[in-house]
Amino acid sequence: MKSQFIAKWHVSVFHNKIGKRIVIAGLLLIAKSGAAWAGDCPITANIIGPATLNVPQSAPPGTVLATFSLDWSALQPNGCKWPQAASANYAFYGEGSPDGNLYPTNIPGIAYRGKLPGWQRFGLDKYWPETGLAVSEGSDGRGGYIKPGSATIELVKTGPVQSGSFGPGTIMRGYVQGINFFNIFLSNTINVTYANPACSVLSSTVPVNLETVNSLKLNETGKTAGDTLFTLPLNCPSPTRISLTFSGDVVDSGNAVFRNSNPANTANVGVQLLDKNNIPVPTSPASSISLGEVSGNYNYPMTARYYSLTGNVPAGAVSSVAYVTIQYN
Repeated sequence: MKSQFIAKWHVSVFHNKIGKRIVIAGLLLIAKSGAAWAGDCPITANIIGPATLNVPQSAPPGTVLATFSLDWSALQPNGCKWPQAASANYAFYGEGSPDGNLYPTNIPGIAYRGKLPGWQRFGLDKYWPETGLAVSEGSDGRGGYIKPGSATIELVKTGPVQSGSFGPGTIMRGYVQGINFFNIFLSNTINVTYANPACSVLSSTVPVNLETVNSLKLNETGKTAGDTLFTLPLNCPSPTRISLTFSGDVVDSGNAVFRNSNPANTANVGVQLLDKNNIPVPTSPASSISLGEVSGNYNYPMTARYYSLTGNVPAGAVSSVAYVTIQYN
């Protein structure tokens, strides 16, 4: 026999959007589910989890990565019977051997836990494993039924995560007087991927001191002087393909010349930035320097130098600022 009921699944998931932000997104799915009841025990209710889960490695152990739940009205299947009494001993367990209240999945770094918050009135609403003496759920003479309630399942990060899948399969077994009378079945597959942790520039400011040069070396437009080597200290905790983009107050985008902030000679001289191949760095948002796959610490070599804008450069200090942004390929 099959019994129909209206079920609401509530799903909230931590998503990771590749880049510098972690976006929390939510999904509310309301569906009509066909719950198949066996002619004998246990009664099985189906629950739906998120189809995909992208886990940020930066999330600490203990982070709840996803929550999904199921609400049901009174379930009155035919044929499933269990001891009738004013009260009975109940026990609810997840699958596998728990670590406290965390049950294993087959995904490294992710466990699950569950509870029945809709049965708080019976004192059976704690995280599994849960046991207790409560008013019997089957005492109306119709062969057993399950009173209205709800279940909540949480996926919890326990350590470094690897990609994998979880489900379908039974995730809870309920017992009354030792008889398995009620199961919850995860009816879909949850596909888990992990997001690479964000790469970073290890220093928020990278000072570059250009040597003092004679302004006569800059007596023609486009002349350069004072080549100074420096490095950008980067770090990617795991192998990640990245690119660099550069921005700032650019006065000559084709030659990657950044404006000199000294008003005395700002119109005459700027600072040019070169990549490791001595090519002007790209300064438009649509262009970047591809570094390929970076893992761990990496010092990207660059060059900064004076660049003549007019051919008549007066003496004076020169100061420029450029910004670098890491993009994920």
